[in-house]
Amino acid sequence: MCPSSAAALVREYAKELTDLEKITYFSKIILIFDQIKEIHKQLGVKAHRYNIYTLWVVENGHIGLFMDRVRKDQIQCYHLFEDPEILMYFCEYVRTLSDFKEVYNKFGKCFTRDSIDCAFIRCEPSIIDYIVDNSHLLPISEKALTYAVSNGHFSAVQRIPVHFSNGYSRLTWARAMLLAAQQNNTELFQYLWNRADRHRFWSAKSVDAFAKHNNQPMIEMMFDEMDRQDELLRQAFLLSSTRKFRPPSRQTCAFAISTSLSLTRYLYEKKQSSGIFDINDYPDDLVIGGNQDRLCTLNTNKLNKNQKAHSSS
Repeated sequence: MCPSSAAALVREYAKELTDLEKITYFSKIILIFDQIKEIHKQLGVKAHRYNIYTLWVVENGHIGLFMDRVRKDQIQCYHLFEDPEILMYFCEYVRTLSDFKEVYNKFGKCFTRDSIDCAFIRCEPSIIDYIVDNSHLLPISEKALTYAVSNGHFSAVQRIPVHFSNGYSRLTWARAMLLAAQQNNTELFQYLWNRADRHRFWSAKSVDAFAKHNNQPMIEMMFDEMDRQDELLRQAFLLSSTRKFRPPSRQTCAFAISTSLSLTRYLYEKKQSSGIFDINDYPDDLVIGGNQDRLCTLNTNKLNKNQKAHSSS
């Protein structure tokens, strides 16, 4: 029965009722609809609370409780689709390959790259081996490499092939290399070094990162690499032009990029450049400290010039 015909029947029936009966009749209808709306509201709240509890379980690492609910069929696909963070926390905290396989075989279509990437945060060896061996079913993204490097899992990084999934670019490996440098993880850094983009920018950023940890051997190694890059650039320039070429000093590049006072002090004491420049001869836009320091430097220079002009007059 369509709503219009139902409404017509209600109106016809209401004509036969007295005023008191009409009030009673319509009050019952309104009460019924209010009860139905309240039931739907309670069901929605209970479903939301159910997901909140499940998320709390996996977020706090209670994988045993989560597996009990999975085996009792208390978790369905629509719960996981509604709140994808449940599987992300599960992949982060799961410890046994059997639990991982059980959940994946039951809710495989609910797994995403973001959830699989989270397995590389703690990097359980058996689970990582399973993911790598089944990369056509369990694809990962750049986040997997970032998670593994950030947490210092060298063995997991070694298991990630160079051409994993769609293939990591040399820029991705360079970013991972910088993360290893920021953690002063020399072993992981040297492994990523062979796969990264050895651009001057990443070399200087790595020098800055190692300088914060006073890792002098790695600083020297990176300076040698920057010298090698200068030589390659010089040779390429000479082949394409007969003009005189002087490669930029590595100290200038480090000053332009660095935010480390340790590196600044190191360069000043060691005088790593050719000795042409003194620390007071650097352009204002290459001095560490940002725009505020640059403005202060410019204002100081102007003040000194005005004082000299005033004294000479």
